[in-house]
Amino acid sequence: MRPFRLKALAAVLFPLLVMGGWLAQLKYDTETGLKIELPIRAYDPRDLLAGHYLTYQINYGDKGGCATDDQKHPRYNRGEAQCQCVRAGENPVYWSGACSTKPAECEYFIKGYCGYSGFRAGIERFYISERLSQERFTPGEQAKVRLSVPRSGRALVVGITR
Repeated sequence: MRPFRLKALAAVLFPLLVMGGWLAQLKYDTETGLKIELPIRAYDPRDLLAGHYLTYQINYGDKGGCATDDQKHPRYNRGEAQCQCVRAGENPVYWSGACSTKPAECEYFIKGYCGYSGFRAGIERFYISERLSQERFTPGEQAKVRLSVPRSGRALVVGITR
């Protein structure tokens, strides 16, 4: 083969291999992660620039979020990573704080940061399929987001229950 054909073949195959590896990692994290459900406390069904997305806020419960011990002054610290330790069960979030001070028994955690709107982990949007968008998808008052939480701390949205 000529050098040009080898370079062209490499230029086509390299992005496909990278994309395939990325998809395999996402599938592995989704399948092996801890499955939990967290309630949604507020949502906005309109995101005109991004398509059919549902933007929401997650209720992390009494132990979660970004409030300090006195519950009066929230933490606003974008520089230091914050963690929400989770487990399967009724109240999944059982510890919240800086990832550097995470307890040893915290095997599964959601990693994010504290901003002005609360704890943000990059899981606050959900893509709505074309079929559901035609039905005017709106979650009910008891809506929950289903997550898969791998040990890396990067939670993945699996679905939403109405």
